[in-house]
Amino acid sequence: MPEIKFCFQGWVRGAEIKNVTDAEGELVDVSTMSPETLVQKLNNGELFISLADHLKDNIEEEIEIFDFETD
Repeated sequence: MPEIKFCFQGWVRGAEIKNVTDAEGELVDVSTMSPETLVQKLNNGELFISLADHLKDNIEEEIEIFDFETD
């Protein structure tokens, strides 16, 4: 199976975030957190989300894949 690398960028709109990962790798329930607080913690690197999980769970995806290269 060929292995390649590529760049991507885009937006996932309306992502319903229920769980995230903290800096220790633990799953954190954020279902009651305000969007503003969650965004602040994500931007500060306190919490992390899985891009793959949210791409498959959301239908309003706008992702561009470009710059293909061999590994």
